Amino acid sequence: MDASSQALALDARTMLAAISMVGFMMAVMAFSTARAIPEQPMGLREWGVSMAATGGACLLFFLRGHAPWLLTFLFANVLIMAVTVFGVLALARLTEQPVTRHHLVLLSSFGIGGTLLTYLELAPWAVTVFTMSCALALMLARMAWLVLRYARRTGLPVAYLTAAVAAVMATAFAMRALFSAGGASTQVAPAASSTPQLFALAMATLFVVAASIGFFSMAHERQRRELQELSRRDGLTGLYNRRAFFELAAAIEQARPAEAFAVLMVDLDHFKQINDRYGHGGGDLVLAHAARMMAGAVRLSDIAGRYGGEEFCLLLRGCATSVEAAQRAEALVQAASASTVRVGEQGRAVFTLSIGYACRRRDTAALPESLKSVLERADHALYAAKNSGRNRALSAEISTPGSPAHPLVA
Repeated sequence: MDASSQALALDARTMLAAISMVGFMMAVMAFSTARAIPEQPMGLREWGVSMAATGGACLLFFLRGHAPWLLTFLFANVLIMAVTVFGVLALARLTEQPVTRHHLVLLSSFGIGGTLLTYLELAPWAVTVFTMSCALALMLARMAWLVLRYARRTGLPVAYLTAAVAAVMATAFAMRALFSAGGASTQVAPAASSTPQLFALAMATLFVVAASIGFFSMAHERQRRELQELSRRDGLTGLYNRRAFFELAAAIEQARPAEAFAVLMVDLDHFKQINDRYGHGGGDLVLAHAARMMAGAVRLSDIAGRYGGEEFCLLLRGCATSVEAAQRAEALVQAASASTVRVGEQGRAVFTLSIGYACRRRDTAALPESLKSVLERADHALYAAKNSGRNRALSAEISTPGSPAHPLVA
């Protein structure tokens, strides 16, 4: 090999040093980002620990032969296992998916167990390579699966890329286990410059960089979506605000022009009297309590919004009959009349609801009723319910037509 070829040749120890530096850099980025958003770190701290463990493990492997065997062998392998354990925990927290921790403990014990046997000279070095490689391959496969499920849910291209990188890394460690089982464990020693080990180190470099970039991108996208969702929510009740309610309802109407739904217009009775007696703080507590009741009464596919002041609007998807709409409206009326709200030291506030409801109907054989028309009929029904004594639910089919109590412009 000539001098130029030697200069271009890959060296495992140099690659270990490079991976170590990159790992520490990614750890600093993760911890810094987590410190910037302490109220919702989204797994950034766990990812920082994972990347710091990457840097520490590769640094110890680089120092093998120049530092105690306890550090460069046993502790280095413990750190490598920590890379994937904290990586799984970070991705589970970021993607809001459950993870079975005892599985992580079992896999870690399997990998570290082989390392410990070798360190105590009770098993050959090949046992460490096999157990660690198998455990790491399964951990990385778990990481890939978590990100893939998240990618399918969100459609983020960077999530698909991150899942692919984790899957490639899992494959690299699976191949490493096969090499060890085939009696070629010396070829995959950390500092070996063999083709299999250089490939594994190249994949490790790709993983540290690409997976970290993917993780940061997914965290940024999640934060953006959560801020966007927060802007669509009413600050007091947590329900959708009026603008968001109409946007979501219009999207449903556009995507599924013939879908059946019912609209419930809900109003807190004599809310001014509640404010006069308990103050605006007490009134806010009652509003928030009523909103929680409504949020608990709807399904994930339904839309619950604060229409304005003490008035709310619920869109119940798939609700095609007045009987079903009546049942759900009456349940809300009864739940409200049976509940009380603790208002500081001033006692407990009671409140009732008036509800007007309407089910979507077809104006002709081909055209379904518009959302605006359904809202208008439900609003007429609410107006009639309040005029007929309050604390009741009234259908648009039997209410007396009159002027809407409120304008219906979104």
